[in-house]
Amino acid sequence: MNQSRPAKKNSNIYEGFNPAATTDTVVMPLIMTKNGSTTKTFTAFSIASVDGTNIDVTCDWKPSEGFADIASTQKSGSAVLIYNQQNNFSAGNTRWIGSAVCTEATGKSIVGVVNQSREGLPADYQRDVTSAYDAFNQ
Repeated sequence: MNQSRPAKKNSNIYEGFNPAATTDTVVMPLIMTKNGSTTKTFTAFSIASVDGTNIDVTCDWKPSEGFADIASTQKSGSAVLIYNQQNNFSAGNTRWIGSAVCTEATGKSIVGVVNQSREGLPADYQRDVTSAYDAFNQ
């Protein structure tokens, strides 16, 4: 899959999913908010049901060493749930780095796509400013 934002000349890519290999749990090994000093990296991700029906998902945040644990987050009521980690993600809206394990409560198969963006870049920045990866089914 390709994602692009032509106005900003950003693009990234992630793989598709094999529905037969999915489970009720996905793992995302790198989740960040406000990571960096001037240029900051943020994470957002989507969790979707494989069959297109509404899901009930709880994400358990796993902090990296030196970062505070965050209470689990539960979302439901849609076939696709969006987690925007840029706004009010961690206590006091501070820098946080870790991972997440998200599980669907009724055992439905789910998939996840993680997007990371960098903000506060100089106008002449020449490197990628977005990236994406598939969550791993566990």
